[in-house]
Amino acid sequence: CSPSELSDMIHLAGDRGMECMVAGSLRLCELATAAGCGAKIVGIRSAVCAENSRVQAIDPVKLHAAINDWTCATDNHRHAQTQAGSFVRP
Repeated sequence: CSPSELSDMIHLAGDRGMECMVAGSLRLCELATAAGCGAKIVGIRSAVCAENSRVQAIDPVKLHAAINDWTCATDNHRHAQTQAGSFVRP
């Protein structure tokens, strides 16, 4: 789905008191988009495995990069919401 549709779905879940997890063949380059749409949780598997294959072992370098990317993306999203005067849920 598009970032706009994803954002709408995440906000609809939030309006109903639910959290929304984003998963499904996510690439590391898509973590910032998920965070920008308001996702609080993402599920990644192949993106952090050797050869981008879920049957391979987890690559510690890719895992570390994913954690850093997600942390930066969610920090940037929270900062942007705060600057805009939006309420940010912890």
